[in-house]
Amino acid sequence: MGWEPVTTTPIADRTLNPPGPIPLPLFTLHPDGTRGRLPEGCARARAVALARRIRCLLGHPRPGPVPDGVVAECSLGIGLEGAHRMIIGPPFITFRRPLTGIGWTTPDCRALLLHHGIDPDTGSVCTACPHRSNRSWRHLAATDPEAFTEATAVDAALRHGPAGPAPRGMPPGTTFFLHPERVPLDQADLSAPDGPPATGCAPWACRDRKAPDEGNGGGDR
Repeated sequence: MGWEPVTTTPIADRTLNPPGPIPLPLFTLHPDGTRGRLPEGCARARAVALARRIRCLLGHPRPGPVPDGVVAECSLGIGLEGAHRMIIGPPFITFRRPLTGIGWTTPDCRALLLHHGIDPDTGSVCTACPHRSNRSWRHLAATDPEAFTEATAVDAALRHGPAGPAPRGMPPGTTFFLHPERVPLDQADLSAPDGPPATGCAPWACRDRKAPDEGNGGGDR
């Protein structure tokens, strides 16, 4: 099975200069002290990019429709905890859940990664990812100080949201953070124990049950 590179606009760029809703699931703090969180749009963007690449591999790039009967098979790394998630994607992709099929859970996957010398708690697809644990932030600061500096800059720049209207449902004066404690990232106590593990992001495993608009059943975030 070969590797196919797929790229999207850096999430930090889309967060700071969004043409639409902020894609990151940022932690929010309202002026009255109420805490909240934005919806997750970054996994949706990766689903769009993947679907577009699959269209090209099938020989039917946009804007033409993919003919009936032309289908690609795609395996998703979703374990038993995510078995309830609705998989929503283009009709030209048949989705498989091999981990669910063999009864694997997140601890099973973690055990396999650790067996092969990969620490599952220190990595993340995106540098400025609100799903990072304190341990992951510590690891980033220790192993890639430049990336951690970039993340703290993104965190500071997004503090008061994007220019223009506030995100829907956010009262004026709402502030935005990468860290769940709703403090600037460079002031967060990264030595504190982590809470429950984040669910992470999963392209096509929709939480809001809204299908991406990718032309023939799937698109942009």
